[in-house]
Amino acid sequence: MAQPCILDEKIVARIVNIACYSITSSSARLHVHKQLIPLAAVSRTWRQLALTHITSTLIVECQTVPGAELSPIEDSKARRKGGSTSRSRSKWKGGSSSGGGVSSKKNTPTASPVLTATTPAVYLQSRWKTNAKLLVNSKSSARATALRVQCFDASPNYEGFVAAMEAAGLQHCDLRRVTAVEIVDLSEMRTAAHASVPDLPRKGQREPEQRTEAIGAAAAFIAQCMPNVSILSSTTWSISAANRALAASLAIQYFGQLQVLSVALAHPVTSSRQKTQTMLGTNLTTLQIQARILEQSGRNIVPAAQLQTLKLFAADAFFSWEPFASSTTRPDDLEFSSLTTLSIDFDKDDAITVTDFYNSLSGSRYNVRVSMGRDRRRILLPQLHALSIRKLPYTYSDAWRMFTDSPIQKLAVAGRYAHVRYVDPRLLHGLALLDIHTHASEGFGGKYTSFIRTLLAEPSSVTSAWLRHAEAFPLSVPESVKWTQLVELNVSAYMPSLSLLALVRQLPSLCRLIVQRIACDIEEQVLELPPDAEPWGHIAPPPKPVSMSVRELQLHMGGGAARTPTLQAICFLLLCMPRVRLLAVKQCYWDYVRAFVEHCLSSHPDLGHIELTRHLHMQACSPFLILG
Repeated sequence: MAQPCILDEKIVARIVNIACYSITSSSARLHVHKQLIPLAAVSRTWRQLALTHITSTLIVECQTVPGAELSPIEDSKARRKGGSTSRSRSKWKGGSSSGGGVSSKKNTPTASPVLTATTPAVYLQSRWKTNAKLLVNSKSSARATALRVQCFDASPNYEGFVAAMEAAGLQHCDLRRVTAVEIVDLSEMRTAAHASVPDLPRKGQREPEQRTEAIGAAAAFIAQCMPNVSILSSTTWSISAANRALAASLAIQYFGQLQVLSVALAHPVTSSRQKTQTMLGTNLTTLQIQARILEQSGRNIVPAAQLQTLKLFAADAFFSWEPFASSTTRPDDLEFSSLTTLSIDFDKDDAITVTDFYNSLSGSRYNVRVSMGRDRRRILLPQLHALSIRKLPYTYSDAWRMFTDSPIQKLAVAGRYAHVRYVDPRLLHGLALLDIHTHASEGFGGKYTSFIRTLLAEPSSVTSAWLRHAEAFPLSVPESVKWTQLVELNVSAYMPSLSLLALVRQLPSLCRLIVQRIACDIEEQVLELPPDAEPWGHIAPPPKPVSMSVRELQLHMGGGAARTPTLQAICFLLLCMPRVRLLAVKQCYWDYVRAFVEHCLSSHPDLGHIELTRHLHMQACSPFLILG
């Protein structure tokens, strides 16, 4: 009889952890989690390993199910009231939950329907289900450390939330170890038929009082059951209005103890009933919030000295720094002494000049310093290492002076060229990573070349640079490039082969080169020759290689067909960079480039190590991803 195979404990742990991660990921629906139960039943070892994943997260999921059919008369009334109707799919299956999920149908209103031409119509109902009973039955609710409120099919309706949670016995669970609340709201997964749950009113419209009370009750119930939450976040920044309202209500409940607040909010984090406002966010180290919401929350509510990461979204050009309290004894200074990452995403990139600033209500009301935002105080950022500015609106260099004394190592800037060109060159000196992403603006497009030439001529320690432009303006090269430590370069502007080689020749440390356009597709001739025709036959190799350091070359060309000048440019670049080990080109050039490599093996044996790939792959992440 064959002996059973006993796996090493480390291998078992690896298998179980991979399986559990795929089942418990933030995009997994509640019914998927029941797969953990048979996984834990394999053996005692597997159960011990899986138990952590089973019991670590309390999941509450909003699901949608078809309601009752509407008669033509009811359907007509719904239309006259501004509603609409939706017929549910005949094969639609309601979601199920693991561990005896509970749904609450009591006092659960039907969702607003979506108009179609099909009648009779069906309203979609939302219901809440949870894995709370699984935690209770396994006597492990005390092990839960996180609450995940998730919705996939529709924007949630919180009318039945508290009733469903009470029916599941959530109020009797020991949830004191829960320190994180995460909102999972993947709106892109919603279908037209299930996107019928009404959203909160837009700005200027009044929210129904019953809806506001239901969301507030849900937040109060969560806060009562889980008193020690210190992290409030969402998996994506774009969440439904109902979840923005829930997040705002939770922020009010927990604001004094939160360490991380990283979610879009529907209203300020301080209650409107507060008569006085004090320093409420005394534990915050990470804050990601809309600038307008923060400003409406009050003054001096977050100590600046403790923040480590700050990300402001939808910021007005004259946004205020007044919500941040200074801990220094100098009233004229606002020092973010621990801040290492700052990201400001403006809501629009309309040109803002110095005159605009001082003529604005903000400029006339305050004796402000001309910088990003407005404040009487001088803003100090002595530990700032990563800075991201998107939709840059300012057209004066003084806007950057608040950063010139900061030890910035990563800088990402996006906006119109007419605004980005005012970036203070002094910021380049200590950089290791730079991402400049400019957009065309009337009258300035052709000047992108001189702007990049100026940047390249500035001394810098940058090792990774992304120079991106929305239009195909040619990029020329200064006579002296002073980025001698550059290892990775990504250029998305149109760059002729000779200009590219002139740049590469001055970059002795360059190992990775990514070029978006090496030939102008508009005037190119489509290549219709077979691969063995050798359209590169007249290309002569250079007297000596241009670069011996480049190991990876990625060429991203537009158009779906192979074109002669582009192919010739690829072949010429390969001859000039013989140490390339990885070449990435579009699939339409695959056969031609492979034939060229085989052709060159006899006279250029070093090219034998080139790897051809059908699909472009960019392992490096843009600084915008790094900075969030």
